Amino acid sequence: MNTKTLNIRSQDRNNVSKGVFDPNINLANCNFNLNNPISLKEPGLVGVRSGFFPMTYKHIDSTNDRFSIKFLPAQDSADSACVFALFQIQHGYYNSTTAVKTEINRLLGLLDSTMATSFDDNLGGVINQFSAETDAILSSNMTCSLGTGDNDKDHLIITLPDGVVLNAEAHRAGDNARVGATDLVGGFQVLFGDTGAGTVARGAVKGRSANKVLGFGDTISNPKTLGGNDFVGSPAVPLRGASNAVQNVTSQFLASVLRTPYLYVRSSLAREAREMSKNGNPTDLLAKIPVTSNTYGSTIFYEPHDASSLYFKMGSGDINNINITITDGDGIELDMEEGGDWELQLCFKGNFYN
Repeated sequence: MNTKTLNIRSQDRNNVSKGVFDPNINLANCNFNLNNPISLKEPGLVGVRSGFFPMTYKHIDSTNDRFSIKFLPAQDSADSACVFALFQIQHGYYNSTTAVKTEINRLLGLLDSTMATSFDDNLGGVINQFSAETDAILSSNMTCSLGTGDNDKDHLIITLPDGVVLNAEAHRAGDNARVGATDLVGGFQVLFGDTGAGTVARGAVKGRSANKVLGFGDTISNPKTLGGNDFVGSPAVPLRGASNAVQNVTSQFLASVLRTPYLYVRSSLAREAREMSKNGNPTDLLAKIPVTSNTYGSTIFYEPHDASSLYFKMGSGDINNINITITDGDGIELDMEEGGDWELQLCFKGNFYN
């Protein structure tokens, strides 16, 4: 059995315009044409021998950027009588809990301002989730801080200050009417799933939930009923009190800015790996590379310590084209920005014609 190696660089991909400006940068999904095919006489093996990846993908992107806050005039208010604000975190490289706290503070500070009419995916913002109206939702803004105690150290604390109530011009979800009364006896709930309140929502949380980013765990973005919209809010039992006293909601866990603990290198060359997230079926996973640094601009060097690679079976014949994608564990491509070129060295084993 003979061995051949192939060094692949993302900047050599063929799905990019050469010599002219190309705004469609996608370093997480690259196609390569080989000028000299690798020709196997019979089935062979392929594996990743080494790799280099700059950490330029965003920690928060269109997969984990949204959450809702439901404001309740009374503790037992139906969803249709409540006011919903939908938040979108600005996409970017959040390397610490403090950075997340600062961004959530920015968003909460918009609640007593004129609402936006829509989101800009890169800038984030706040909109009225069930109304196209742009009136402010609160009489003043909310805040976000980090806990300092033994039980809540560096946990996010979202605060509705004393005396802050609904803006009388805010629109409720059920019929788009103004709430009129300004009391917030029921306080607020943080939601990480889509709600079924009122009319069709102007923005969805499903598939974009920020529950892990904010430190509210994994399952809170799931409905209580399979396929339903009965999501659990935090706190589970809303109550502020008739005095409109201060209300705090503390995240259960530390905010997580780790977009993925591994880089999943996938290729059209292999279909022998199996993943539980893919129901245990054969997949195109070629290598699973630990993320050793989550700091933007840092680098990951990958090379097996024992100078070996995990090899996968591949068919015989000519290899003219290779596709490489970089994803998280769910197979979602990472948002790798321009300038984040990576390199891989593939190792082929078999009997070759050339």
